Amino acid sequence: MLSSGIDMNDIFTSIKDHMKKVYLQGTQLVVTYSGGKDSTLMLLLLWEMLSELPASMRTQTVHLISSDTGVETPDMADYQMRALRNIESAAKSNCIPIDVTLVKPSLKQSFFYKNLGRGTLISTPKTRHRWCTYSLKISPTQEKLKELIARAPITFDSEKQHQLILMLGARNEESARRRASIAKYEISEKSYFSRHSDFKEILCYSPLKFVTADELWFKSF
Repeated sequence: MLSSGIDMNDIFTSIKDHMKKVYLQGTQLVVTYSGGKDSTLMLLLLWEMLSELPASMRTQTVHLISSDTGVETPDMADYQMRALRNIESAAKSNCIPIDVTLVKPSLKQSFFYKNLGRGTLISTPKTRHRWCTYSLKISPTQEKLKELIARAPITFDSEKQHQLILMLGARNEESARRRASIAKYEISEKSYFSRHSDFKEILCYSPLKFVTADELWFKSF
């Protein structure tokens, strides 16, 4: 865990150093990107880390997955598409090995099919099981993860069960619900790693786990 007394710039240097070690291990790396502050900071640090590596060491492609739910406002949808196009263009121009995939829900998973076609009630913040999050974001992302797992090299290392590392922009300080979710699957309280809730082949990696709100906004500006 990072010390609260350390300089903020050193905090992010430490995170990038850790990202570098994970990247150079050679396990297939996947990043989820929503365009929010946490996933944007995670992508920024990952990008800086890859940029600082010699080109000869950028041998592994990082797969970036973003979700088009189909129900965002036009401005938000336009922002997301512009951001992804800019990431793709900049990655190609700067030889940064990031491959961008935009996933979408199938027709039967879509909001309007479920809501208008099937009469499924709209979820609210107090709904215990929010079907919209699963159908519009989680399920389409998991289909892509299954595809990447199928393409990943099979490991015969008994101590290394995972074939893929999934980078998440999850932070303990994000919310009480997020903290509880992190704690449920974390390997240990001080570890950046956690088990995936559905796939034994995936090891989740949360490099921003201990980043505070002040530190996040410091880096953002």
